[in-house]
Amino acid sequence: MNLFKSLFLIIVFFISTINTRAQQDTILYKSKYGRNIISYNLADLVIFKNITFSYERLSSNGMIGYEIPVAIGFGYIENEYSYKPKNVLYTGFSLNYYPTNQGVMKYFVGTELRGGYAQRKYNIYDYDFYPYTCYTEKSYPYYYKIFINNGIIYNPTTNLTVLIKLSLGVEYYESGGYHSNGVYQSVAFSFNLGYRF
Repeated sequence: MNLFKSLFLIIVFFISTINTRAQQDTILYKSKYGRNIISYNLADLVIFKNITFSYERLSSNGMIGYEIPVAIGFGYIENEYSYKPKNVLYTGFSLNYYPTNQGVMKYFVGTELRGGYAQRKYNIYDYDFYPYTCYTEKSYPYYYKIFINNGIIYNPTTNLTVLIKLSLGVEYYESGGYHSNGVYQSVAFSFNLGYRF
């Protein structure tokens, strides 16, 4: 009987300690870090020629983040034989989980849904007459992506944020031109600089 009482008291003490620590973390979080983050993705600009901004709103305890990215593609497809479409516009929604709340450097994991449309460029050859003629066509297929995100957020000051994120998932492109639709593997890397308030 005494053993069960002791175990019960230990469990109650452990739960109350966790609750007190969570309250202290919430107070520290509210007093030091803002709940809004606006960031710019430098990696998306360099690798994929997209101008990408994100807005993230954190929950009151700092453990859940709701993020909306918006990206506008620029440039053109340099390789006309490429089957990989070039992004024109996408947006989406990310749900990020910060298991250890907010601080100077913290890990997060989450999921992301993304949708947009792309540009696909390809050649069509006319073999009816000699010499053979070739002309280029473009299509604008819609696409959808699902990612699992893993990342680190670094806050050197209360207002400056650096975020590094690796996303793994799948993408689906609808038919465009003579290319068939399909599901493909997808990888994305983010290096964001942001302002926190």
